[in-house]
Amino acid sequence: MAQTKPNVLIYLIARTKAREQQFQWAGEIMKIQYHLYRLKQRPLAITDLESAKRFTIGVMRDDVRQQYLQSKGFTKLVVSAQPLDNFRTLVNGQVDLVPLTAGEVQPLCEEAAVDCSQLERVFTLQEASTGLYMAYSLSTPSEVVERTRQAFEQLKADGTVKRLLDKIP
Repeated sequence: MAQTKPNVLIYLIARTKAREQQFQWAGEIMKIQYHLYRLKQRPLAITDLESAKRFTIGVMRDDVRQQYLQSKGFTKLVVSAQPLDNFRTLVNGQVDLVPLTAGEVQPLCEEAAVDCSQLERVFTLQEASTGLYMAYSLSTPSEVVERTRQAFEQLKADGTVKRLLDKIP
């Protein structure tokens, strides 16, 4: 919707080079870092990004992680529509790895009834790590975008954004 309709705000969206011209960016909410996780019972030798290409990786459809891995030449991707479905492909042994943020692991383990100690972070996707933003559709009036930017900057300056983010487990 945010790519085709006016007055649409999307959040949380990763800001990437490919998306830069598709939206009007209104403010960075937080930074995120993606890591490849595996099941500890399945030892995999991953020393760099190139070595990870040998393995099957579960990703979410049209997610920044899928786009990043494809741009780096990864072809062994299993695409899911939902985060829990993607996580279950790892737990069920259908994929070798999944890219997640550290903050995603615990909630997914709880939802899938999996002991998180069974997982291991094996590689950080430094280049894919980015900020999560609010962004408006291109056809949104620039005055609306600017008012949002200014209001958000005030909320950041007075500590409101930090206090709210600190409440997230």
